[in-house]
Amino acid sequence: MNPERDNKIAEILINDKKLKKKRLDQILQENAGSEKPLEQLVVEAGDVGRADLLKVLESITGRPSVDLSCLRVSPSVAQTVPQSMAKKFNLICLKKGEGKVQVAMADPHDTFAIEYVKMRTGLEVEAMVGFIGDILKAQEEAYKVTIQYIDASTPTGAQAAKSKEREREEAEQSGEKPKFMSATREKARSEDSLLRGSVGATTLKVNPISLGLGTGPVAVRSSPPSNELEAYKRLLEIGNALTSTLDSNLLFQHILHAAAELTGAEGASLILIGEGGNDLFFKESLGPRSEDVKRVRFPLDEHSLAGFAIQNRKMMRVNDVRRDPRHSKVVDEAVQFTTRSVLVCPVVYRGEPLGVIEAINKTDPGGFTEVDERYMEVLCGQAAIALQNAEAVGRLTNFFNESVEILIEILEKHDRISRHHLIEVARISTAIGRELGLSPPEIERLCYAGLLHDIGKVKCADPDDPAHAEIGARMLERVKIFREVIPIVRHHHERYNGSGTPDGLKEEEIPRLARVLAVAEAWVEAVSEKGVDRNALLTKMRGEFGTRFDPALRPAFENVVAR
Repeated sequence: MNPERDNKIAEILINDKKLKKKRLDQILQENAGSEKPLEQLVVEAGDVGRADLLKVLESITGRPSVDLSCLRVSPSVAQTVPQSMAKKFNLICLKKGEGKVQVAMADPHDTFAIEYVKMRTGLEVEAMVGFIGDILKAQEEAYKVTIQYIDASTPTGAQAAKSKEREREEAEQSGEKPKFMSATREKARSEDSLLRGSVGATTLKVNPISLGLGTGPVAVRSSPPSNELEAYKRLLEIGNALTSTLDSNLLFQHILHAAAELTGAEGASLILIGEGGNDLFFKESLGPRSEDVKRVRFPLDEHSLAGFAIQNRKMMRVNDVRRDPRHSKVVDEAVQFTTRSVLVCPVVYRGEPLGVIEAINKTDPGGFTEVDERYMEVLCGQAAIALQNAEAVGRLTNFFNESVEILIEILEKHDRISRHHLIEVARISTAIGRELGLSPPEIERLCYAGLLHDIGKVKCADPDDPAHAEIGARMLERVKIFREVIPIVRHHHERYNGSGTPDGLKEEEIPRLARVLAVAEAWVEAVSEKGVDRNALLTKMRGEFGTRFDPALRPAFENVVAR
């Protein structure tokens, strides 16, 4: 809960005559002891409409709002970040692409949450404000969705249509609105299920007919090459582009547009092998409903063109799929798109298959050609290297992030160190950094320094031993990736007038980011004391700028703590 935010919301609602003070007091009295924020209480009580509340939130935060109650949130996009993170920071991912992710947040000024999402995803964050009640509901729906196989046993054609009609009738009778897509829900299967879920989780039994792609693959803007020289020049350009980016989302788009452009196809799909090695899934596709396609999984066997191409390491050129029994008609129905012709090329790295790239529906009535095969073979070779590089970087990033989490958990177990303290110091530090206009890399360093600044306490008999800063810096020296964080941790107990530790540095001798961290930690420690008067504390700290703290940081600090 945020009392200051609640007070601002109440003040605006009362001044705008959207809520009477007497009624507000009644709502608060009826919900005494509730952990819910004021905005959630007044909307759930029916006294304030969602639209009016969103206008208030826009006014308070200065950020555009999003009405999640009328927006379909894709589970695959929402699950870009772990559920624990989404719950911790009251946010949900709405859309991603072009190197950024759009996120609805209860507090779009939560700089630490934004940096944490960036750290986890590698994407820039476009923060919007949303109603907390809708965010929590969207989280509940998005994170409980898992997917079952679409295979030969999945109902198709008339069966699927009847099933869909039955679900619609059942929904109408129960008064429930369809969630995401028409589907039947059942308890997760037992441990021998091909796609395992946690015990008691809800599994989505997908009806293929409900997974439509609308008008099918999006048209490729660039025209196909007019001759082979032009094609190979284009392949060289594509190769340079693929090897120069480690942004996997941008990488997949490059690959698919290139595949469709070079072969003169209507669209393309990237199908990868699942982690268990026994199924295939659509990682990306060119189409207006590509996020829905990502729910489709099917077995890795020779009963599909993709599976056959992978298992036999063989290019598949099929210009009339109706005559090839290996074409998965079930998957075709699942995406509600008619495949006429397809060129399937395995993506193999050092002898190990990663998946396939499919070019779908040749625009030339003559169908795909041997020339198209050569182009696709070169592209898949380039794509294999690029995908492997991106995967390696992803694993390294994940290892780094998980290592930080492990270190935080270790600190959490230590006396007088709490996760709340570490997160709040990181939150305030990065917020001050934003106010100062620091660069993204500097903000990121502040984020990590805030999380790890007390790591040296695990080696101190007395948690208040000031030597913990120096000890912590020495501990981090063993990990080269932390080299730019080390000076911030080492010097966050220096004082502007030179009376601090461990080196007695003063003024500009102290690393700037360490000066920021010092202010943030002092505030978090002081404000956490029981019965503290925030106004008195702020007055006290104002008097310490110029002696204990860098006076140049005072305006940014005051702007942050005044929110």
